[in-house]
Amino acid sequence: MITFLTGAPGGGKTLYTVWHLLRQLVGTTVQEEMDDGTHVTHKRTIYTNIRGLLLDHELIDANNLHNWWEWAQPGSVIVFDEVQKAWPPRPNGSKRPQDVSELEEHRGKWSVDFIIISQHPMLVDRDVQNLVGRHIHLRRVANWPLSIAYEWDMISRTLAFKTSVSKSFVWFSRQAYKLYKSARVHTKQPKKVPTLVYVILGALALAAWKIPESYSRITGKQVAAFNPDTYRPAKEASSAPASASSTHAPAVPVAAASAPAAPVLAGCSVFRGACSCHDQYGMRIEVETKVCTGWTDFGPIKATTPGQPRAVQVEMVPSLAEVLRSRVSHDHAADYEALAFMAQRR
Repeated sequence: MITFLTGAPGGGKTLYTVWHLLRQLVGTTVQEEMDDGTHVTHKRTIYTNIRGLLLDHELIDANNLHNWWEWAQPGSVIVFDEVQKAWPPRPNGSKRPQDVSELEEHRGKWSVDFIIISQHPMLVDRDVQNLVGRHIHLRRVANWPLSIAYEWDMISRTLAFKTSVSKSFVWFSRQAYKLYKSARVHTKQPKKVPTLVYVILGALALAAWKIPESYSRITGKQVAAFNPDTYRPAKEASSAPASASSTHAPAVPVAAASAPAAPVLAGCSVFRGACSCHDQYGMRIEVETKVCTGWTDFGPIKATTPGQPRAVQVEMVPSLAEVLRSRVSHDHAADYEALAFMAQRR
């Protein structure tokens, strides 16, 4: 197979080749099946032009690459850095050289693998590109000892990162630098933190500051505010008519004008020993027993509606029927209540 590594200068192409590809090949062998069914073992010899490589290898140059099929043994691995110097792009319609045409059978006929290195795919002969079976592009991250490796199962001439079959981070191992000689002079470039890092840190800081404040604001509104649309009065305990002790005393709330509307205690009644109270809409509301009996006994009550942060001062006003009842016997109280009710209706 032909493996093609690309990347800008300083992106870690040679380091990746030595540390991740060649180091694992040292001392390995391959089996070749002969025509008679027997198997022959071949040593995986590395042929390369990488300067100062400390791994076991044979040194070659561009001239050797032009007749590689004549000297390469089965199982060999030919590694060539700056391959554009040996196989540059050719004019359209020009004759294809034999060293390029022999690459078509590098696997089946010659049993040889290639690892070629360049800055960009378009710097190399197009016929060589078409035979690539694995393409790895290394992109260095902000002058840090780190690159992103994008991999395709064929050549990617436009370096379409979104179509890569895999993506991984590659750290520059200090041990790898000891296995070969890199550039003659290493210029130190300032390490710039990517803008994305600042964006992520800023978003985390803003979230840590805003989330508690927003949560407190939301929960505070839920506790203090009263929503009339969600108000649900208690179900009527009985549909029977109330007893003669029913009252209709209006409530006078004293609160800030901006306070939300709330149910107002309008009256209480006792029927068969059970005391119940109603709001200004005639709906039953739940109050304590002593509050309910206090209404029926004409006592002033200071009531606080559940869920409301304000107090409601209620003043009791006896009805006409109750005034008459206090002056007549119990036997005629119901009649006077009926007369008082008719008078109020008029």
